[in-house]
Amino acid sequence: MLLASGWWGAPRLGAAPQEDAFLELAAVCRPLAALVVENTVAVVGDQLADAPPMSRSCSPLPADARMLAYEEHAQFLHAVAGAGDGFGSPSQVAAPASSWTLVRRLVFLRPDVFIVDDFVMPAVSDTAVVWTVQFRRQPRAAGRQWLLADGQRECLCETLYPRNSAVRQAGSVSGDPAEPRFTSEQRAGDKGVRWLHMAQPRPAGTDQPAVTADCQEKDGQLELTVTTSEQVVRLTLPPPGSDAGWIGIQAADGTVLMPRRPLASGVLPHGPEGVKLIERWDSAYRGERAGWDTGAPAPELKRVVESGLVKPGRTVTFGCGTGASDIYLASKGFEVTAIDVSPTALGIAQKKAEEAGVHVRWVLADVLHLPDLGQFDFFFDRGCYHHVRYVDAAGFQETLRRLARPGTRGLILSCDSDRPPGVREQHMRDDFAELFDIEWLRDSGVENRDGTPRRESWSLMLRRK
Repeated sequence: MLLASGWWGAPRLGAAPQEDAFLELAAVCRPLAALVVENTVAVVGDQLADAPPMSRSCSPLPADARMLAYEEHAQFLHAVAGAGDGFGSPSQVAAPASSWTLVRRLVFLRPDVFIVDDFVMPAVSDTAVVWTVQFRRQPRAAGRQWLLADGQRECLCETLYPRNSAVRQAGSVSGDPAEPRFTSEQRAGDKGVRWLHMAQPRPAGTDQPAVTADCQEKDGQLELTVTTSEQVVRLTLPPPGSDAGWIGIQAADGTVLMPRRPLASGVLPHGPEGVKLIERWDSAYRGERAGWDTGAPAPELKRVVESGLVKPGRTVTFGCGTGASDIYLASKGFEVTAIDVSPTALGIAQKKAEEAGVHVRWVLADVLHLPDLGQFDFFFDRGCYHHVRYVDAAGFQETLRRLARPGTRGLILSCDSDRPPGVREQHMRDDFAELFDIEWLRDSGVENRDGTPRRESWSLMLRRK
């Protein structure tokens, strides 16, 4: 089942992007369906000259794909889906052993701008890859732009990347000239091929000014600026195999509407309840500092690092907030991946890391539905577990099982209570005894910002069996 048990009803990793699970995605894409018959990507290598092309329909996401990342936001919708055998997540894509990999990122900028980012990696380099769109009627074409209209609606479409990509009209699959096809072809090298398109559906005959977009390639990623009459959206879109990317929005007068923050790396809670829950956590970081944010690394964490008990290595942190502990670890030589469900907190954390001159990988994701991050030498949790275990204790255990290898240590700091936020001693023994040896479970006072004790709490040190 797609909507199995899980935190806030989010589908498990591996779920296909079915319409009944992602209702908002289906809703925002309906205006395109009225104008587009089909969009496909096909791979036709020289070694396949006598065989039909391997193709996938992408309307709007690749057929038989897995949803890798998804977020519904008041100002945009972001979805990433992958099909093929060479991907594990938006941040882990390798050359497939056979066949080919297709990853599509779709960003819908409310109210009416679509950004479609396609990445294709064939198993064999120097392979022809063909991107095709079939319209329901003949568009007016001008270079890399098309205008479709049906009397009530029209849609402006434009190829933004690559700049030298020629778009040609081809015959209709059905033979009906009223449903023309347009194609673009690239030869895939060792790093695959990529297309970036923009579409703007709107009422026919409107005097609404067209959206403009500027796309620049920098350090292997696309820097996209989308300008409307009301706002400027800046997107950083790395290729699959690196970070998820970033987004920031300004009003036309320069007022910051949404500070720069990461795009989702996994499937976030969605639908009305999921969006409401994300807002609950995120709003705590907008304006005044969140009540639980001391602005300093956890004293217990510093003790285990500075005593040498935990040594630098691959480290993952849960509920990182604005990153004080993560920046501390990075300054001590740890390779840190920091996870939180609050995009605002991660945006603040990234600024602090830049000021400190350290690198941390900031991941916007649900800890119960993480992308494939690999395994780690150490994990740290300050205040995430004592909420999550009441929603899905088994799911949190599964997250740790995936991230920890034998010998991996973990430090969990939690409040002492029998309801969130907090856990009792027996809760922790029951939750972790199967996978981990408990090196210690002792009192550890949570401190206020001024260093005074705040409430009774636990320090739990684990080691994977």
